[in-house]
Amino acid sequence: MKDTITIEKAHAFFRQFLVSAADVEPAEHDFLLGDVRFPIGEITIIAGSGGVGKGQLAAAHIAMATKGYNLDGVCAGEPVNCLFVSAEDTAADIRTRLDRSLFQADYSRALITDKLSSYEYNMDLSGAIAKEKVESLILETHSRLVYIDPIQAFVGESTDLSRQNQVRKIMHTLATVAEEYRCCIVLLMHLNKRQSIVSAADLLCGSSDIVNAARSVMLLTNDFRDGSPDRRFLFHIKSNHARPAKTLEINIGSAGNRIVGESDLTEEDYVVAVNSRRAQKRAKAEVNYEQLFYSGIEQMIAEGTYQSTFREFVERFAQGFSGKAKCVLNDITLRVEERLGYTIQSSTSDSCPVKISRERGFRLIKLS
Repeated sequence: MKDTITIEKAHAFFRQFLVSAADVEPAEHDFLLGDVRFPIGEITIIAGSGGVGKGQLAAAHIAMATKGYNLDGVCAGEPVNCLFVSAEDTAADIRTRLDRSLFQADYSRALITDKLSSYEYNMDLSGAIAKEKVESLILETHSRLVYIDPIQAFVGESTDLSRQNQVRKIMHTLATVAEEYRCCIVLLMHLNKRQSIVSAADLLCGSSDIVNAARSVMLLTNDFRDGSPDRRFLFHIKSNHARPAKTLEINIGSAGNRIVGESDLTEEDYVVAVNSRRAQKRAKAEVNYEQLFYSGIEQMIAEGTYQSTFREFVERFAQGFSGKAKCVLNDITLRVEERLGYTIQSSTSDSCPVKISRERGFRLIKLS
């Protein structure tokens, strides 16, 4: 009898949340800047390496939005107020970026919370009144396009963006505000340094819940093909409400910040380039450490020094090395024997480790 009552209560509880699809109107999604990259009432992410130009791009978007221009340069919409919340730049820096845009901003509609005021305001999105703080900024500025740069700076010292439960709370707060006030909140994010990636989304710092909560995600990159210093590519790597937009080629430099046009490059092209470049760096680093160790052995012999602890050897000849010195020395032993006429002894004949001043180390033994 008790189980029956419990089940009935559970059914009654869930019935209050159930609706028939026949009674629901299909959702119609609107976009700022006339572009699917910026869904209204949702969270958008623009990620990129430090110095790639995320802030420059954001300023260009703001300049266009304050004048009613679409992303393709056509003046077809209503001008909107925009808010730039920065933890890294001053208001003067952001104004300079607005000036560099191809489209002159309506400066009265471009509102700025710079790194000084953001610090004073204590804009901690993981705090108890985070929602109220974001709401007050939007209500005060009447902003429809809001940039937060970077999101990592506004989550509090005790918050770990790699922890799902902490990330979900922050993203839920921002998503709720975006929906209630019909604005597009754009989070600028840094990238991680993973050794290899499967998709461009793998490069974003923090938990996958950050990407999952956003309805639109973009990745801004340098020119990874021929290294043009001013050329950037903007990849649209996630779009929940429409087919992802084509990649954009963008110019960010002394000649001004502007969208050049569409590019045929894809996210897959960038993933291949990243994996190839990082594999080359790893290989180069390994070769370099072997060369550093070999050069260190050469110098020891030239000085008449024939023993060292591993720690002292690394401190003197391979600063920054964090692996096992013994392994690298083993790898270069044959080269040292063939070219220098010495062998590297890190253990005795009875397999005990060589110790120098009570620390593990090695000796150089001249071959007969």
